[in-house]
Amino acid sequence: MRSLKLGLASGALLLALCLQSACAGTTFQVDTNQGFWSIVSGGNCLTNLSIRLDGEPLLAGATESGAAWEKTVKGLRVICAFKVISNAWVEVRVGITNPGNQPVNISSLEYFSTDCSHALAGIAPEALRFYHEHALYGADRSVDGEAHYTSVLYDAQNRPAWVIAYRPPQLWTSMISKRGTRLRAFVDFYGRPFPLAPGDSVEFDPLLLSAEFKATQGLLAYGQFYQSRISPQAATGYGGFNTWDYYRGEIGAQRLTSTLDALSAWNQDRHLLKYFILDDGWAPDRGDWRFNLKKFPQGQTGWATQVEKAGMIPGVWLSPFWGNKQVIQEKGLTLYRDDPQVAFRYQLDPSCPKVREYVFERCRDLRRSGYRYFKLDFLNIAFDHYREKPFAYSKFPPERVVRDFLLGIREAVGEDSFLLGCSTTIAPCAGVCDGARLYSDITENWDVATEIYRMLCHRFWMNGTLFLADPDFFVGRGPNLLLPGASPGFALEIGARQYQGFDARLAHSWACMIFALGGQVVWGDEPRAVKPEVWHLLEVLLREAPGQPGIPLDWTSESLCTKWVRRNAGQVYVILINASRQPRVITVNKAEVPELEQATGATEIFTGETIALKTGEIQVSLPAGASLCYRIEPHP
Repeated sequence: MRSLKLGLASGALLLALCLQSACAGTTFQVDTNQGFWSIVSGGNCLTNLSIRLDGEPLLAGATESGAAWEKTVKGLRVICAFKVISNAWVEVRVGITNPGNQPVNISSLEYFSTDCSHALAGIAPEALRFYHEHALYGADRSVDGEAHYTSVLYDAQNRPAWVIAYRPPQLWTSMISKRGTRLRAFVDFYGRPFPLAPGDSVEFDPLLLSAEFKATQGLLAYGQFYQSRISPQAATGYGGFNTWDYYRGEIGAQRLTSTLDALSAWNQDRHLLKYFILDDGWAPDRGDWRFNLKKFPQGQTGWATQVEKAGMIPGVWLSPFWGNKQVIQEKGLTLYRDDPQVAFRYQLDPSCPKVREYVFERCRDLRRSGYRYFKLDFLNIAFDHYREKPFAYSKFPPERVVRDFLLGIREAVGEDSFLLGCSTTIAPCAGVCDGARLYSDITENWDVATEIYRMLCHRFWMNGTLFLADPDFFVGRGPNLLLPGASPGFALEIGARQYQGFDARLAHSWACMIFALGGQVVWGDEPRAVKPEVWHLLEVLLREAPGQPGIPLDWTSESLCTKWVRRNAGQVYVILINASRQPRVITVNKAEVPELEQATGATEIFTGETIALKTGEIQVSLPAGASLCYRIEPHP
């Protein structure tokens, strides 16, 4: 594919280029006279794009060498490089070197700012929608918004859309925003200059653009730029049990031994549960990552041995940036923030060498004792207040500092340990953690479940590309799914997240939602408290759910997607979900799932009920909160 490097000043030429792009593939052009660059992809154009450093245009008057343009700004040597990838993407790189003998500050870098009124051919400006992915848990679709790392400009008809995103690994706070008709891509420097010392060089996150795909397919294609540590094909076998949802912090060896025994007996012939994970409550205090010997008198090695004898691998929860006053004083750790108004009062500076040394050594020691599952929580602490306060030992933004920290933990625990990032920003975890939780804690409350599901709809493309996606625990217990006299749990949540309990319909729906995503399955019910129906849902999930992600078929038009297709391990599944509070009729046809044309029937994987297929279509009427997960039976 030929990259266009000469300026196209004529609007007629640009229009002709747009009309030819369907067969020509994605192209770019640079105009050094005007200082603009343009991209044509999938019949759509973005034009008059200007790369600016501290407000200075970098392409105007720049010297060309191949597909790179060089210019000196503020005494800095700046190179802007363009490349076409797979005939579908344009990649834009910006690198800066300080060849002088004095430090130079950088205040802003803008990849482009343009009017996007006609960014999608034939689409009226008011019909444009913007998918914006945020650093932590937020992701949404709206007319306007601001995104970290990833965005999609699309319309509700799901025609070819602009995917505008940054190539991983993201080491900067790289942003895309849409305000009215103004579309921008830029680096957030948090309102303070970034210093470049004499002889230093930096390269910013490469920008990727393409309109060769429809919105959902574009996200999946962009996801392939990442590399998950565990492939979707290998995802089965990473299931487990976690103590948090039922026990909260009320854990100890005496209480958990009977739970461990019940799981071990069930798992003996199935081999579906790999990990037994102690969540919060095993340490004497958050930030003091030693075993509480009053709760676990056998100590960390003794408990690990007990779990291993039960046929599972031991795991622990910890929050590496959550400090403890006594440990901070003993180890000389740098305190990033002291806020007595929040639960995690003492927040550690992740750039501090002593903080790193302390956390890494505790991880190494746990690994030596046999722990090979580490749930790393509240990683967002390092991001929450960075705008007001930089790190003490690094000039770089949280993306790079936290990623380096996680790489240190990875080295400490070994390649064979499973790392799960929670309360996490997406970018630092991708490719370092094996899994990441995509939203908040689940609780047996349907409003909470549907809000988590909304995030799963947005982040379907992350599973198996960035990491194994974790929707949080599978839980099923509720008033009619508890054994007589059984407790619903300890320290149940209150307020808007309070425990309500799942009935059989909602437990089945939550299982369908987890199945649609295709990520990791970790159980959170007390096994001795629930009826066989919950055990059955769990077993089906552990056997069939992990793997290739499902694709929501109505993502561009529905906030709570109603229909998914999953192609996994040689099987085709159609998942129908009514997360609303009203009955809905949902239809999936052979145009959406071509395999339906030759299918003779479908089997609901949790109930075993079958339906005949004669018209290449599935149509169901679902009550509020009801879902179905069909395995499509092909023509023999």
